[in-house]
Amino acid sequence: MNTHTNSENLNESVYKSSKTLVFGLILAAVFSFALGFVLNFSVEDKLISLIETNVKYNKQCPTQYKRLDIGYFLPKIRMFDVSVSSRCIKTQSNLKLSRIESSFSFPSFSPLGLSLESKIADKYSKIDITSVHAVSDHHFKIHSNKINSKTFAPFLKDFKLAGNFKVDANIATKKKNLEDLAVKVESKDFSIPSQMIQGFDLPTLNLGNFLLKAKSLSKKKIEIEELVIGKTNSPIRAKISGTMDLDKYNMMRSKIDLIANVKFSASFIESFSILNLFLDPSKADKQGFYSIQINGTLSNPGKPKILAPNQ
Repeated sequence: MNTHTNSENLNESVYKSSKTLVFGLILAAVFSFALGFVLNFSVEDKLISLIETNVKYNKQCPTQYKRLDIGYFLPKIRMFDVSVSSRCIKTQSNLKLSRIESSFSFPSFSPLGLSLESKIADKYSKIDITSVHAVSDHHFKIHSNKINSKTFAPFLKDFKLAGNFKVDANIATKKKNLEDLAVKVESKDFSIPSQMIQGFDLPTLNLGNFLLKAKSLSKKKIEIEELVIGKTNSPIRAKISGTMDLDKYNMMRSKIDLIANVKFSASFIESFSILNLFLDPSKADKQGFYSIQINGTLSNPGKPKILAPNQ
């Protein structure tokens, strides 16, 4: 008799457990469906609407794109076939990019803030950016093993450059002002294509080496530690150093104060004979380098002044 009772209790317990399990599975399924619905429709639609309002339909800096993807694990935003308006970057033509990608990373403690991992690419170049953002402080670490000159051509207006560049930069801003800067740019295949500059027909210059090292001295002053152009057999060899006083409202109005040690090859002077009107051989050093002082702005460097040797 007791055996029969125990069997009934066991069956009833199993039944109750099964019913609880089924109810739990149904509840989990409903919750998952609701969560999926919210994530895929409500939140995503709101995010897309927010991005379009601030990016696509921004009157001051409209940025168009053909496709937008949003990821939820370590939230990520990807834009494809992007066109940044020339009004935004103050260039003659729009900046075309194949992809912009940005995702949240683990919080940074030094410096303290929210971390982002970003990638910018076009058909010529790829740039990686690690950034940390606080309320008013922003830190950027920029790296690229290859930036082709065609990528930044829109920023150069009528001036042409050619080559592939490696870039490493650290930038810190505070309340939209430059706080710290360290940058290094180098190339092994740098050249200046044939072009007309201020009425002069400049021949193609295959210079080879390019190296720029610069750092901030204060919020408004940058030191050009080293700018090296050309190699032993280049038509032009130059080593430049000096300072630049930044104009945060118009970069091209920034003041420069530079000393350039420059040597022109005999073949270059022969093909660009107008240089003979400006160069005084008595002011060249024993190796044929001229010391030239440049004072002016980025947009108008002014007339170069050739200094006497050792001046």
